[in-house]
Formats: sequence, C-alpha cells, structure tokens
Amino acid sequence: MGTENSVNISGGSDKTQYIVSASYFDNEGILRNTSFDRKTFKVRINQELSSWLKLDAGAYYSNNKSVEIPYGNAWTGNPMVALLFGDNVIDPSADEFGNYPYVGWMSNPYEDIDLLDITQQNNRLISDIALNANPFEGFNIKYTFGYDYTASNGKFRVPYGFTSDTDGAISKTNIYRGVMNSTLDFSYRYKITDKIQATTGAGYSYLYKKYESSSLGTTSVPAFGNIDVVSGDVTGSNGIREMAYWGGYIQQYFSYDDILFLTIAGRMDGASLFGKDERQQFYPKLSGSFVISDLDFWKSNIGSIANSFKLRAAWGQAGNLTVLENIAGGYVTNTNYTTGSYVGETTYYSSSTAGNANIKPERTSEIEFGFDGSFLNSRVGLEFTYYKQDISDLVINKNLSPSTGFATVVENVGTMTNKGIEIGLNAGIIKGNDFNWDLNVNYSTNKNLVTHVVGGRISFGGFGTSIAQTDQPLGVFYGYFTATDADGNPILNDLGAPQRALGHYEDYTLPDGEVIQIAVQDYDSNGQPTGEALKKVIGDPNPDYTISFTNTFSYKNFSFRFMIDAVQGFDVFDWDKRIAYRFPGGYYQGQELINNNYGFYSGQYYVYDQFVEDGSFVKLRDLSLSYNWRPKTNAIKSVIFTASGSNLFTWTKYWGFDPEVNFEGASNVSRGQDFANIPVPRVFKLGVKLTF
Repeated sequence: MGTENSVNISGGSDKTQYIVSASYFDNEGILRNTSFDRKTFKVRINQELSSWLKLDAGAYYSNNKSVEIPYGNAWTGNPMVALLFGDNVIDPSADEFGNYPYVGWMSNPYEDIDLLDITQQNNRLISDIALNANPFEGFNIKYTFGYDYTASNGKFRVPYGFTSDTDGAISKTNIYRGVMNSTLDFSYRYKITDKIQATTGAGYSYLYKKYESSSLGTTSVPAFGNIDVVSGDVTGSNGIREMAYWGGYIQQYFSYDDILFLTIAGRMDGASLFGKDERQQFYPKLSGSFVISDLDFWKSNIGSIANSFKLRAAWGQAGNLTVLENIAGGYVTNTNYTTGSYVGETTYYSSSTAGNANIKPERTSEIEFGFDGSFLNSRVGLEFTYYKQDISDLVINKNLSPSTGFATVVENVGTMTNKGIEIGLNAGIIKGNDFNWDLNVNYSTNKNLVTHVVGGRISFGGFGTSIAQTDQPLGVFYGYFTATDADGNPILNDLGAPQRALGHYEDYTLPDGEVIQIAVQDYDSNGQPTGEALKKVIGDPNPDYTISFTNTFSYKNFSFRFMIDAVQGFDVFDWDKRIAYRFPGGYYQGQELINNNYGFYSGQYYVYDQFVEDGSFVKLRDLSLSYNWRPKTNAIKSVIFTASGSNLFTWTKYWGFDPEVNFEGASNVSRGQDFANIPVPRVFKLGVKLTF
C-alpha cells in the first residue's frame, strides 16, 4: 500500500512566470518490513530582464528514506537466497520466545525480513541558472550553470544471535556526491539567399564530478538492545574519486526552401578517466533530410493520401566517455588502495584491478536512414529507421589469472556491430464527436555481433558465465552442456537423466584470426561420455525483437488506456532453478523423494544448459481508466479520477518468477541472469487530480 500527494502552483505576468510544487510519496515494499518514502520541493522562475536578456533559474530538493532487504547478487541477509538454499521441510517461523530455527547453511528467510535493520537516507539538491541573450537579430547566447549535490547515509545491522551470524554485525556508510555542469552555447541564424538559410553554432561544456565515501563496521554487536554505535574491533575505509568531462563543438546548418536540410558538425570531447594520451578525441557528424511531400508533383498526385513524407539520413561518431565511471579500482594508474591487517597491524593493499595507462574511450560510428510520413489526413503516422553501429575499442573489465597478482584489468579488447530497425506507427482509428480510438505501435530489433576480441574469448560477470567472443553476440552464456551422441540425441545416465558432456578441447581459428579452444566430445566403448568436462556457448540473452501496443479509448469524459509489451527470442540463465535441482529447499529435491529416483535432478546440477530457458514474454504493462469531472463552480476547473495498474499480467513459459530480471543489475554485458531476484511488482493506483 502507498500514497502519493502533490500540489503545483503556477502563475506570473508577461515578464515573470513561476511554478512551485511539492509532493509526498509513501509506499510499502512487496516484502514485509520494507518501505520507501520521498518528499520533494521544486521552484522555478523565468524572468525577462530586458528585451534581449532572460533569466531562467530553479531548484529541486528531495529527501527519501528506504527500509530495505538485500536481493539479487547480495548473499548476506538475502531472504531469497535463504529460501533457495534452506530446507523447506522446516517451518522457518519463530517460536513463542522469538527464536528462529536453523534451516540451512544460509540464514533463515523470516529472520532476514524480521530482524535485519537496513536503511538508506538520501538528501539531494539540484539547482541551475541560465542566461539567454539575443543582443541582435539572429544571434543567441545561452549560458547554463548547474550543481547537483547528494548526501547518502546507509546502515546495515545484523542483530546479536542471528542464526547465520551469531555475533551480529553493523556497518555504516556515508556517500557524498557533487556534480557541477557549465555550458556555453552560441548560435547565429542568417540568410544566404531568399531560399537558403543557415545557422552557425558553437559551444563548450565542462562537467566535474566528485564522490567521497566513508564507512565503519564491526563483525560483532552487543547482546543487549538495538545499539547502532559502531565500536569495538572496528574496520573502516575512505574513498575519494574525482573525474571531469569536457567538450567543444561547432555546427553548421543549412536549409533550402524549407525542403532540403543539411547539418555538418564536429565535437572534441575528453574525459579525465582515460590514459593521458587518449583522453581527448574528435567526433564528426553529418545529417540531412528531404521533405519530398512539399514538391509539386507529390502534392498533385498523392498528396491527398500521403500528406507529408520526409526522407532522412545521418552519419556520425560518438565516444562512450562514461564507460569507466562505475568500474571499481585504479583502472588507469592502479593507485587505489584498501585497508587491511598484517601481523596485527593496519596496512594498505593496492587495488585488485591492474592499471592500464593506454585505456581510451569506446568509439561508435553509426549510419542511419529512414523516413517520417503521415497519411489519410494525418490520421496515420509512420516512422521507419534503419541503423548500423560499428563500435571499436570495446571496453571490458577482463578477468586475469591469479598468477598476475591482480583479479581484473580494464582494456580496449575488441570491436562489435549493431544492426537494427525501429518502426513507429500512430493511428487515429476512430475519430468521432464523442468516441475516439488511438493506437500506437513501436517495434524494434537489434542484431549484435562481436567482430573481434583479444584472445578470442573473455569471461565476465559474477558467475563468469557471460562472455565476449568473436563471431558471437555480446554477453552470450558459456558453460557446461548436455552430452549428445553423433545424431545430437542426449546421452542419458542409468537414471534416465541428461549428463554433462565430456571430452577434450581443440584449437579453432576464428574469422578475426584469433585462436580459441572449442569442445569436442569423447565416448568410451559403451558410448558414454569420457574425458574432461566441456563448455560451449549455451544461450543468448539478446532478444530477437521487442514490440509494444498502446491503445487509448475516450468517450466523452471517460478515458481508457492499456499498453502491452512483448519481448521475444531471448534466453535467461535460471540459477534459481539450478539451486532447486540440488538443495533441500528446491521443488525438484522433493520430486526425487516422491519418485524414488534420488540423483535424477541433483545429478544435473553441473549441466548448465538445462537451466537456460526461453525468456520470451508478453506483458500487460499498464492499464488505466479515468473520468474528467467538470463541476459547475468557478473555484474548481476540473477533477480527474484515475484507477490504474502496472505489470498486471505476464504470459510466459519461463520457470521463474519473472524473466524481466538480472542479478547483475544494469550491466550492458552480463545480462539475463536470474538469481534470488525479487520480481517486478504488480502495482495498483487510485488517483484524484484537482485543477483550480
């Protein structure tokens, strides 16, 4: 359950406009004892200082507090992990004295939810000021300065006597983030001839970020009371990270008779995160469009059917300057250190990430073309785009052999391509005096291919089952697979269950010349697998296509809207199902007892392709019904009542809760991994909006 309340006040005069708003949001989590509340305040003012100078300034403040439970790739105190590994024969509920039973080598799921004290509080202030000057006709100068400051305080407390951590633990972390942005833009619009107009633009921007964090923790807490003081044998850490991004551009724009348009531009961007000689790169751009429907022959022949039609094309390059921002460690100079102890004394250890002074930004070269059109008196709108991206200097945090003395190194490891199409359709299917039906359809598909990677194959991610491999899509799953005979049929064991493929590896030369080891199955005289355990590519988390349908119906003052999403042709590695095959909390362990075939499922624990599933789904994403009431009073202009829901139904063959999850978070390379995730919640809302 939750509530959200907001108020907006706006007004002003010809020279001054203002808006003030505030809101309060309070929501219970989908797990017991979890919650989130947020308070916001926003003010903005636009002021005309003179006939040629305007001021635009604003500030936004928010305060939020969350009471959380670990999930996903968090192991300590994660009730989903505890549920997966626990013995489901044992009732995890506390007895009359508040004692929780031991249910497995992880914690008790009820105990996680009831006793863990995990909170995070954030205060954020975003402010900006902009001056917009037009000293003479056609010339514009705009300067913008903004500052974004966030202070976060977090606590993680495990009480004394916790079943999986009897001494308890407590840690507190403070994080401060400041972001300063300064941008200056110039533009001058002028005529070359009566039909040719031009605009020349230039600008420069500078962005500075600073993060500072400090934490204290101890692995034991007092046996009495809910004391939050970190004391005793305390460990701590402190970190400071600074980074800057800068860039300048120049752009020339031409238009001919409002039919032909051409833009030529170039940017010089840089970032402090990269090697000294690689920080600054130049990125060109070229684009154009042709409004073919404005030609006389079009208007006289098909203009009544195809009301407008524009062809467009573009080519350009861009750099991924932020790719290193969330990678931990001294990825350029290896100067990050962490505290530790040695023979009872405090010492410092260098980062586990090896330095690389030659790291440079990823570069994307993209070409796209398409068209925009409207038809049947603009009742139907159609957009089409085809694109092809060539990405070079692909950046990956690569795993290293322990013999190197480091765990990972950030490198430019290869190249890849993306090809795809995007289609958008808008249609006013029914347009009447009282009843209207509008349809919006969006379709997209992307084909990804790694065209080169150093060494041919690199693994990454928490479980190491996601890889970058030449001639494969990025992030495909790599792991143990089912043994098959020469005809491709599974080779079953004595229990009739699939078993892991065995054999040897042989060299294989990839299209880019890199050599990798590929699996070759071997068999004994009885036709059973023999040799070492083999791995190969066993799945692909990249979807074939995504499509969404949004229908909006309106009848007089009523409005009904629903949106359906479909994502098709992608795989999910279901680690939850794998745990269920082996551990006593799993459904399949129970099936072994029922069927008296102990080992049938647990024996497949290391046959990874048994747990790669089709994650395709169709989801009723949003649904809403609203009524706009206009009372006969001057005090209230309108009252809009709305009932809505999101993530209401999912149609899928996926075994787990929801295929739309990933325990690695928002990673671009390690995706489609489902482990101890809390599914996307189903949300219902009732709302009232008053306009005065």
